[in-house]
Amino acid sequence: DTDMLFEENHIYENASDGVNFRGERAANVPYRSIFIKNVVENNGTKGGGYGFSFNSPAHDVVLKDNIIRDTKNGSQKVGIYYYKNSLPVKLENNINEGHPKGKIKHEKTFLWFK
Repeated sequence: DTDMLFEENHIYENASDGVNFRGERAANVPYRSIFIKNVVENNGTKGGGYGFSFNSPAHDVVLKDNIIRDTKNGSQKVGIYYYKNSLPVKLENNINEGHPKGKIKHEKTFLWFK
């Protein structure tokens, strides 16, 4: 699916990641997905996860005015995780806090941003 808008959702307490962009063939990638004013929190209840994880070459993905946080036991390890196959995501005015391993992690560079 492409050209999707996710607005004003509460994405919480999933077993793994809150939102996961899987590694898929180019024909199946969710291009131009936009997430606006969502609350993504406390995911990874079965051993850890991420608020958003990107393992996809999707382009023109936007995260805007979202709250991405861990407020419980640190199971949502990182707010935004980029696997080596992913493209950058446009980040605008998000709150990203409370994650024990930082706000953003890039697998290919192993950089942690706190």
